[in-house]
Amino acid sequence: MRRARPTTGGWRRSRRKNGGRTFLGAKLWKRAATVAAGPIANFLLAIAIFAVLFSIYGRAVADPVVAFVAPDSAAEKAGVLPGDRLLSIDGKPIATFDDVRRYVSVRPELPITVRIEREGAAIDLPMVPQRTESVDPLGNKMEEGKIGIGTNQEAGNFRVETYGPLEAVGQGGTAELADRNGHARLSFRISLSAG
Repeated sequence: MRRARPTTGGWRRSRRKNGGRTFLGAKLWKRAATVAAGPIANFLLAIAIFAVLFSIYGRAVADPVVAFVAPDSAAEKAGVLPGDRLLSIDGKPIATFDDVRRYVSVRPELPITVRIEREGAAIDLPMVPQRTESVDPLGNKMEEGKIGIGTNQEAGNFRVETYGPLEAVGQGGTAELADRNGHARLSFRISLSAG
């Protein structure tokens, strides 16, 4: 029985024979482009899926109007009252009640400033979201920040917003990635506005 001897330059000969057409024989920028193509394709697929869903079914939204304030919460301590409309958090405009949840949930125990509108006057209220721990349906523990406000149909004006094809792609281009504890978050938005 004959044993095969390990060769030292077999891959080099193979690369010369194939004219550098192997992955390892390709230039660094070509290898990087090949490696990056998979995640980029995944992002584009996710955008396309959300765009189709938003154009067919629309997206459920609620106005950022407070219907109730939880007792002993950050919002109650700061002076938020039912009927207050949230205008911005830390200078970032708030369009829907879900914008509030997304912003606050990743900032437990970090000071924020919430601008509200009460009886036509804008008021800045500093507060610190409380760290809460919950368990998702799969049994994963999640930590998130909460300020202790909620809305309902009467105050929030629940509705479904529908989008045209280009608007749907723009909405589908809004994505958030968070680890299961909610700590690391990456947000990006593709803007398709004219001008």
